[in-house]
Amino acid sequence: MKRSIIFLILVLLLALLIPSIYGQIQIISPEDDIYTPEDQSYNDYKNKKAHFLLVGIKIDELSVNKYKLYDNDVLIGEYDNNELNHTILFTSPGIHSLKAVGYDQFGKEVGNATKKINLLFDYFDLYSAVDEESPIGAMYEIVQKDLEDAGVSLDNYLNTIEYLDIEKEFIPIIVKDKESGKSVNHTIIRIKLNPKTVIEDLDIYELIPKEIAANVNEIIFDRKVKIININDGTLALFEFEKVDEDAEILYYITKELFLEDVELIKTIPIGSPIIGINIVYWMIPLIVILLLAFVVVYFVRFRKE
Repeated sequence: MKRSIIFLILVLLLALLIPSIYGQIQIISPEDDIYTPEDQSYNDYKNKKAHFLLVGIKIDELSVNKYKLYDNDVLIGEYDNNELNHTILFTSPGIHSLKAVGYDQFGKEVGNATKKINLLFDYFDLYSAVDEESPIGAMYEIVQKDLEDAGVSLDNYLNTIEYLDIEKEFIPIIVKDKESGKSVNHTIIRIKLNPKTVIEDLDIYELIPKEIAANVNEIIFDRKVKIININDGTLALFEFEKVDEDAEILYYITKELFLEDVELIKTIPIGSPIIGINIVYWMIPLIVILLLAFVVVYFVRFRKE
């Protein structure tokens, strides 16, 4: 009997504690995970650009009295439970980890929610060029571990590079930060894609080790890219629906790199080459046949006359 009463009391206490410990709080906007310079959120701010995003919060008013909002662990503000929508200004590119922490009327934490967004900026909206050196070619070697880090097979890689030439070069550049006015050394990475045939569903995996960029926020991308954290650094994935002509990828490292540094960055292409007879080759016989037919018809008519 005593055990039953004790068990019942514990169940009741647990039922009372769960709402206070796990009070509901959610980040319901921004809805997307990636925002680019082409999005409506990207607008003028002072002498540069910024993303203006609506951050929406949903809470259980019975358990959450106030909440704090953070961006990459930096406090944005503290709000009452009836202040649920905020237009937040983001002036820096990269991954932003939003966090909302709810508190009850006694100041005790009762729940939290997080959301990560990737903000892409046009590089030259953030910096103005002061001095730029000539491009320097860089070689690199793909080993089995690189393929394992990218999660791709050797066969798919070999099949793709048979029909795709890749050139990599880097450009040391001195730029002035438009916000602080300070001059800094950065590096532009350029990847040139030269297909020998049409390649569909082309994925370009870029393995950037920690020695080059300690985290993804030391890299500036200005086109859509998927970011995957790996043990040894950052894996960036650029996706092309189809490549049927020369193309290039540009991104920027926010420090000075040298040749031996850039050679540590690995580029792995995986796609579906369309292998077939080039249209020019099958059109040539057709043209020859049509010409012969024309000559035959012409001489037959000429003889009759």
